[in-house]
Amino acid sequence: MLMNIINVITTIIQLLYCVGGCLVSVASVILLCDLQKSSENPLVISAILNKINIPIFFGNIIIYLLTIIKRQYLHLMLITPLTLWHIWKIWKRSPYNYDFYESTKILRRDENKKYIREWIFKGGYYSMMVIIYSKEFF
Repeated sequence: MLMNIINVITTIIQLLYCVGGCLVSVASVILLCDLQKSSENPLVISAILNKINIPIFFGNIIIYLLTIIKRQYLHLMLITPLTLWHIWKIWKRSPYNYDFYESTKILRRDENKKYIREWIFKGGYYSMMVIIYSKEFF
């Protein structure tokens, strides 16, 4: 009885995380498109995305650990690349303060397009995980 309750609660947590990941991805794409039109400095966009990426990364680690504990092998195969990608993105992040470069106004339009593609990819990935977790739940 207790194990069933724990299983249902962890599945709900996993499902809510994936739904939240989808919503954050959609909001980030809208935010990126809007900032790309209005801002001349792509480093502002990079700083905002780094602040969005960190909570998603920690949530992904928790979901990954729950998936390992519950021994959901199909889910594990699907969420492992996303977890490794998040680790790589956080590790690759520049440790320097972006305010130092504020005066240079470096324009990198291709970088903004790369961010938009990245968040569209994440949104699709999270929506796929929502389908898988909801199929298990219902």
